[in-house]
Amino acid sequence: MTILYNKEFIEVNYKRIKLELKASELYPEGYDLNQLFISYKERKLEKDIERGSKKALKEIKKETSRVI
Repeated sequence: MTILYNKEFIEVNYKRIKLELKASELYPEGYDLNQLFISYKERKLEKDIERGSKKALKEIKKETSRVI
């Protein structure tokens, strides 16, 4: 398992890790956990699609035409 410790990423066996705080103590109520696991670019594209952005739809059409 990779963890961030003193601003460095280190590899540690998962059996050596002990949970000290619960997620509810780390993050406030209603915190968007997607910010931790999904890149900004992906979240922005999803938000743009939800609001009906024509620019976002053009980008999707470009990507799908490249694949074909």
